[in-house]
Amino acid sequence: MENIIETCKSLDYSWLPWEIGNFKLVVTGPDEIAKAQETMSAGKIVLTLPLFHYENDLGWKWCALYDKEVEDYTVHVVMPLFSFVDISFVRQEFEPYWTGLQERCVQGLTKLLINSAEKFYLYVYA
Repeated sequence: MENIIETCKSLDYSWLPWEIGNFKLVVTGPDEIAKAQETMSAGKIVLTLPLFHYENDLGWKWCALYDKEVEDYTVHVVMPLFSFVDISFVRQEFEPYWTGLQERCVQGLTKLLINSAEKFYLYVYA
């Protein structure tokens, strides 16, 4: 986890758009990284390290993070009442993960959360 924290300190977020639809970018800052380091120094386990996320006014989030529990870089989609992992982004190594985000982040968030009717099914009971 220490290597992952060091990698996060020097990430270039300049390629990320500040907004995608009604979602606004939130980048993991030095405070979040320092908090993770302090937690580890205290002998506690840090299970996730957020890299960045997009969030809308409804509290929906599209989160790029490292998940220690599965030891993978992942994208978690968090909505009220449930969350899930977008498995198309899961990678064990940082470089292919970051490249995949750069290539498909906007498209992935847009399909899942902005144009969600293309991906989710609506059942109507009469």
